[in-house]
Amino acid sequence: MPIVAADLKFLSSERMTDEMAGGLLGGGHAVGPVVLTGVANSVFPAAMPADLATGRRQLRQVWPAVLSNENSLASTAQVAVYQRAADANVSLLAFAAAAVAVEARDQRSLPQAANALDYAYLAAAGVYAGTLVSAGGNSLSGLSYSPSDLIKVGEKVGIVTSTLKLAWRNVTAVDGAAGTLTFAGTGLTGLGAGAAVQVYRYGPPNVRVSAPGHLTAGVIAGAQQVTLDRLEVRVQPVGATSATPGILNASAAVTQSYIGANPFTRAVQDLGGVLPAFWPGWPVLIDDPTNGTPPEVKVVESVNYVTGVVRFTSTLANAYTTGSRVSTLLDVGNLRAAVTLAPFAQQTWNRTWADAVTGPVITPRYAGAIAMNNAGGITDRWALVFTSATAFNLVSERYGQIGAGNTASNFVPLNPLTSQPYFTLPASGWGTGWLPGNVLRFNTQGAHAGVWYGRCISPGAAGADEGGLIFRADV
Repeated sequence: MPIVAADLKFLSSERMTDEMAGGLLGGGHAVGPVVLTGVANSVFPAAMPADLATGRRQLRQVWPAVLSNENSLASTAQVAVYQRAADANVSLLAFAAAAVAVEARDQRSLPQAANALDYAYLAAAGVYAGTLVSAGGNSLSGLSYSPSDLIKVGEKVGIVTSTLKLAWRNVTAVDGAAGTLTFAGTGLTGLGAGAAVQVYRYGPPNVRVSAPGHLTAGVIAGAQQVTLDRLEVRVQPVGATSATPGILNASAAVTQSYIGANPFTRAVQDLGGVLPAFWPGWPVLIDDPTNGTPPEVKVVESVNYVTGVVRFTSTLANAYTTGSRVSTLLDVGNLRAAVTLAPFAQQTWNRTWADAVTGPVITPRYAGAIAMNNAGGITDRWALVFTSATAFNLVSERYGQIGAGNTASNFVPLNPLTSQPYFTLPASGWGTGWLPGNVLRFNTQGAHAGVWYGRCISPGAAGADEGGLIFRADV
């Protein structure tokens, strides 16, 4: 049967923790079990009194997964934070990032995730040198371009010092002729008179943050813009230091390369405490849970961080009441279990997980079509190591030896999490000439994608910290 809504689930990761375990922090592969829907503390534990008093940042990796007992495509899968915490001192957000892997076959671990989040908005449409007017000032002058051509009043830009400290500011005035920008908020402290700065205006997203805003007033069908009560999301507790749980040590600078080939070396807490949650070009979900109005997906045309107005590229089909939610959607791609490396034969098994033949070329082949099942398939590398001319053992890179089969029968190893096959090798595909020690190698991917879910608790929170994720796809 085709994919239905009940097949769209979240799986847990290997390490649903912030603590160091076996040299690795939280995250890892999708392993299950299914994250329970509508159950409190199914991702984060209950906030402890110490967390409410001093603050904490936590990250958990979950995996939106298609658990259908067949192999249909879930197209344009998306995830969003659709419910935020009732306590304003508790911030919930989600993001997906193509960050650097910790090891060849592991997924993103907490250090990479934390910095992917912190570096999310450094992807630049252009980098422009400028000079701070005065220490603690609110304007830039001497910019090497005409700012009015690219930056508009109400937009948000990041100001980065030569030591790579980042400050986000709302643009309140632009003078293209003079080459100056003026910002709202507190002064740009710590830059110093005449300090060199760079202006980063967000370009094509490699990391998108999801956090909901609520309509401050109702809108009618045909409206093209809404006003939201919140356009940013807090990613670090107020007053966070290296001693705050979940914040990396300031003395341990990290190197990242999320912006082309240019690495940035700096500590996490150099970042300001909030990030923009909406940006032109991003898709958003508009939803009114109070009266059953159908949700809509729109693309953001512009965002005014001074007035709170978000304009869409097309008009709304429905009316929405005050308090309706607008959540940034995270694209996690097309989800379907698949064979990602065609099977190839190798003379001997050297326990090296190379994706090409090593050693002499041999003539035996497997010519069958390996069948995949969304509910059973996982992302892994596989080796079938022959113990005779017809029998073999199944070895997984992640789990080691997990089964055995032979060329006379269809080989259907089951995933114990779902009781569905990891894959199916029809017996009809086997050629002749296999010898003990020969190997058949191939790779598969599961119908899932990793998403990081974050909770930031600032001091003084009362503990109303529940939120929720939504997972949607075209089927």
